[in-house]
Amino acid sequence: MIKDYELLTNYKDIIGSKKFIIWGAGENGRLLAEKLSMQTKEIEFVDSNPSKAGYYHMFPIHLPEKIRENNFDQIAIILSTDNLEVEKSILDQIDRIGYQKIDTYTWYAMEMVLHFLNNEEGFKPQLTNNSLLEKRINEQEVFMKNMYYKQNLLEQLLLGKLAGNTVFVYQGKKVGSISLVVSSKMAGIYAVHVHSFNILGLDDRIISNIIRATSGKIISLVREPIARQVSLMWHHLGTEKNNFWRKFKSFEEIEKFFYSIPNSEDEFSWFDAEIGKILNINVFDFPFDRENGYSIIEKDGISLLLLKLEKINSLKKVIGDFLGVEDFQLIYGNDANEKGYKYIYEDYKRNVKIPHQFYDYYYKNNKYMDHFYTENEKKEFYERWKNRIKY
Repeated sequence: MIKDYELLTNYKDIIGSKKFIIWGAGENGRLLAEKLSMQTKEIEFVDSNPSKAGYYHMFPIHLPEKIRENNFDQIAIILSTDNLEVEKSILDQIDRIGYQKIDTYTWYAMEMVLHFLNNEEGFKPQLTNNSLLEKRINEQEVFMKNMYYKQNLLEQLLLGKLAGNTVFVYQGKKVGSISLVVSSKMAGIYAVHVHSFNILGLDDRIISNIIRATSGKIISLVREPIARQVSLMWHHLGTEKNNFWRKFKSFEEIEKFFYSIPNSEDEFSWFDAEIGKILNINVFDFPFDRENGYSIIEKDGISLLLLKLEKINSLKKVIGDFLGVEDFQLIYGNDANEKGYKYIYEDYKRNVKIPHQFYDYYYKNNKYMDHFYTENEKKEFYERWKNRIKY
């Protein structure tokens, strides 16, 4: 049903050969139709509300049942929203009426494709005089986001100092940290959640002294690299939306950015850039229990619990003992299945082709990967991804 990956990788042929039916005649759908109309006039709306039948901003609008009068191979449905509950409702209607065989695209996929088309060489989108203003607005949004992150982190440091019973959940992105933050707070431990102390621009000694003076306790995590990178990619695409898409001219460029070697988002290099730089701890100099999936590093007033995400369910007692909490329970959070980009993310995972260079880099003689994962684990990961590796 959902064919987002096919649209993202073959959008020129699809745009030119399909009639598009936007499901849901609301403001999001109207904006989508206006942008899509610059590429094709084959656009209609459907909506389950009979009072909307007729025309919607010059586009025909029908009840969903009228779709069956079309040749299913020649049409495609576009979800008009990025709201997960509304997406679910529309997809349920599509199932009930019997339109499962019609190619269906999410709002995310079509918005991304329209962005790529508007940035192709030779294409002259409307309102081109606003491009400089949009660039400045984007730069301002990035600036404000960084300022918000810094302010939030400074507030967390202050609250952590005041709380007295504090742990620093300090790790790279998309390795399952939110679950530890939520679980720690539910257990009565204030969790300072941080991906980067470097962004503060403070002297490393000041930050390390703050951590030691607060509690000295840090939990960090590592995750299987391919799953982590796929999750990271869609976190950016799904939560930052077109602010992130503006950086790229094609979906191929996006994949190249995330699957290039060397990669600026490499999770293992994060340990050197953050924990190594800030705390003068090289985690790879210390033994790691690969079978049980954790280690505790003690150095200069710092106690660092390093976990493997894949083993976290079996490490609740270890985490509880580290925090001084009896019967510690894990509460899961930040699940992509609860976010608006759920369906495009699921379709991507079913169809993605990971470049073999990316796979080879992590799974063939990578000393950092071997520090954390056993040969049997790497074989299990290979079985999971072998049909998704592009040679």
